[in-house]
Amino acid sequence: MIESIEKLLAMYETGSIDRRQLLSGLLAAAMVTPAASQPPESPFQGRVINHVTLSVSDVARSREFYRKLLGATDIGAAPESGPPKLADLRIGDSFIGLYPLGDPGRIDHFSVGIDNYDPDRAMAHLQRHHAENQPSVVVAGGGAQNEVYLKDPDGIRVQLSAVNLKL
Repeated sequence: MIESIEKLLAMYETGSIDRRQLLSGLLAAAMVTPAASQPPESPFQGRVINHVTLSVSDVARSREFYRKLLGATDIGAAPESGPPKLADLRIGDSFIGLYPLGDPGRIDHFSVGIDNYDPDRAMAHLQRHHAENQPSVVVAGGGAQNEVYLKDPDGIRVQLSAVNLKL
């Protein structure tokens, strides 16, 4: 873009173009977006980080930590007795999942809420265009939508979900 502006200025200074043509050319140059800065075509439009699921050693201890630290609230009913087996805690328009998955202290996955989520369409696209990222479906029970996962280039699990999953 700098080269285009310099060329326009040189043409103006030599009298090849008038002031109106210079201004029109500068406006046109400013409106062109370089291809490198344009996002790639995607059938998905991510809107929110819906949730992050953490692998924890003690669900009850972690639950209390996030409740006290962030004012997180339980999604669904907390267990009436005994330690919780897992916990989903609302934080604003998102949530965190606390699960005893082994290897505590790591992020198991994060979920991106996408507009117009359709798990079948998502999986078909991922199988065609991202097979190397090992897309998979976890079949949900109870009328919930199936969950679609894939791995990013570093092996981090990414879940695609509806924007309002569990919210």
